[in-house]
Amino acid sequence: MTYYIVNDYIQKKSYVLKDRMKYDYILRADQGKLYVDKYANSVIENETPEETGIPMIKDGQLQFLSV
Repeated sequence: MTYYIVNDYIQKKSYVLKDRMKYDYILRADQGKLYVDKYANSVIENETPEETGIPMIKDGQLQFLSV
């Protein structure tokens, strides 16, 4: 299982992006933008992501906006 924690040191909050036992996430940069690729279960080499998005804080949770 892969998940990510983003810390907001000013607000003293932590945000977690995970779906335990359902998805794995990989962060990557492309042309100066940060993306999250979502994979079913575990990441297998050369597997196509199920969904790609941009990480954001929404409703007090770390989520990603699909692109």
